Amino acid sequence: MTDPPDTDNLLLAYVGGRDVECPTCRYNVRDLKSPVCPECGERLVLRLQAVKPRVGVLIAGLLPMAMALGFIVSLLLYALWARLSWGDWLWDDATELVLMLTLVATLSVSTWLWASRWSRVRVWKPQQRSVLLLAFWLMSVGSVVAIFAVIG
Repeated sequence: MTDPPDTDNLLLAYVGGRDVECPTCRYNVRDLKSPVCPECGERLVLRLQAVKPRVGVLIAGLLPMAMALGFIVSLLLYALWARLSWGDWLWDDATELVLMLTLVATLSVSTWLWASRWSRVRVWKPQQRSVLLLAFWLMSVGSVVAIFAVIG
């Protein structure tokens, strides 16, 4: 088995004779002598990455959950304000409050899972991602509809 190439030497060879900016401070590291930016002191590495990271599906999954969360949290804050201002809850029983808190918890966990596991999800087949994306949209729209059905 052969040893992997010296990545520091590859980096130094790459920036030798090229105008390349430090990704942290934007200092030109042309003809760098060590793999550390002389301006900010950040260690530099040579890395292969996609030219345009694909984040459309990530955003398409975060968007409905963030909108539903914002709507429900706004209603909860309005209910709290009404309680503090008028001394009375907007609802007769705790059903609406329990439903809203449950939906906030569910949507929050789903949003966190979607964002934190994105590196795994993005390599799934497009059909698998589409099914999960559809489930998030249905869950988000269903949450708002459930709120209107219980409150309205």
